[in-house]
Amino acid sequence: MFTEKRLPFEVGKQDNFYDKLNEWIGDVFYDILPEKGFEERDEQIFMAFQLERAFQEKKVMFAEAGVGTGKTIVYLLYAICYARYTGKPAIIACADETLIEQLVKEEGDIAKLSEALGLSVDVRLAKSMDNYLCLRKLEDVMSGRAPEVIEDVYYELPQFVFDHGTMQNFTHYGDRKEFPLLNDEEWSKVNWDYFQDCFTCDSRHRCGQTLSREHYRKAADLIICSQDFYMDHIWTYDARKREGQIPLLPESSCVVFDEGHLVEYAAQKALTYRLKQTMMEQLLTRLLQNDIREEFAHLVEETIWQTERFFDVLQENKKEIAGSDRLEITVTEKVTAEAKRLYAKIGEVGDALVFESEMHTVNTYDLNIVDEHLDVLEHSLRLFMHEKNVITWGEEGDGAFTLVIMPRAVEEVLQEKVFSKKIPYIFSSATLSNNDSFAFTANSLGVKDYLSFSVASPFDYEEQMAVNLLSHTKENEW
Repeated sequence: MFTEKRLPFEVGKQDNFYDKLNEWIGDVFYDILPEKGFEERDEQIFMAFQLERAFQEKKVMFAEAGVGTGKTIVYLLYAICYARYTGKPAIIACADETLIEQLVKEEGDIAKLSEALGLSVDVRLAKSMDNYLCLRKLEDVMSGRAPEVIEDVYYELPQFVFDHGTMQNFTHYGDRKEFPLLNDEEWSKVNWDYFQDCFTCDSRHRCGQTLSREHYRKAADLIICSQDFYMDHIWTYDARKREGQIPLLPESSCVVFDEGHLVEYAAQKALTYRLKQTMMEQLLTRLLQNDIREEFAHLVEETIWQTERFFDVLQENKKEIAGSDRLEITVTEKVTAEAKRLYAKIGEVGDALVFESEMHTVNTYDLNIVDEHLDVLEHSLRLFMHEKNVITWGEEGDGAFTLVIMPRAVEEVLQEKVFSKKIPYIFSSATLSNNDSFAFTANSLGVKDYLSFSVASPFDYEEQMAVNLLSHTKENEW
């Protein structure tokens, strides 16, 4: 088999893959790595042989190992081998973009492991969408008085962004790290944000984000992304397929959550809905640009008016929070009543769209996208009206008000969308258990059947580490 030739060990026709993997793991930690100058750690070896069970039984495993154990090297070995055995890439979901860069930098763990074992690892990054340039926002800035540093970004774009000829060579571009001269404020003017409608963008096939997806989807071994991005992939998987889009990530052989204790928060953020008045109005106005029935046009206009009314009432009941950019929203009976009216109107528009689709007055692709957006609006308003299960607040920026709706619990959705798949899921962290029990973590994530283990750090931090704290006096005052 092709996959067997690419494995770092031989697997014969009569051999069991997991037996051979077990033998190779032993050789790596007892012979190969120590010969290359790596320290032999009993805790790391214990973790390595425990991890095999998760891959063999295709289960969720909570792998708790103390700081300094060498968790990353252990899960990388298994992820690479399992990806080559199954022919599907392994996904490593890190807590944030900084940890991703640490993993793939020239002196990072993947490079060290590749050099020590003589492996050529195909690893590609799948960064969050806000890490990429948005051509539409960049053109909007360029149409006004753009700062010189943003003009430089525009004129340094690849030529194929502007040319529309045939037989062009497209390469991925637009990553945040390609523009070090832009500060965060300048970057926020030209990067992708939540309210960009990529599906209807004329530049989507030349967009750096789209081209980057084509690049990382072809990874043979590892795809490394943030936990936020992985959860975005999970929540948008079905919707993107309905819209005729490809999911954000390809099918994977296994998933490793580095710093796995943060997965619940990443899931909450990915499930958070943001309703912006201007976005909702643009969505509904798009319908009026088609050759639709007069009756339907009146319904859309009424819905736009109700949207304005709902946001007006929200702003009447907002309150600033000292030291925070968030605005507290008092959900009064009036707010709830306007939300119910808007919810009903959006439902009517959705029903009427079914009739419009039969008349073919709206482009099918646009129709699917608008219909999907309406479903999201309907669902988020339903959550808002049942406020006991969500946390809501307001935000103001760019002259517009945004309603943010975040669910309190995500275990049911995770159980259905993630852990129902029969593949290995590894949670790697130093803090997963509470009083030697993983029940709290498992319940909060909706995990019913799992494996687990705990191993202490190989270092005695009480003996080897000291922390000195300065007492507050006038002499050491800043």
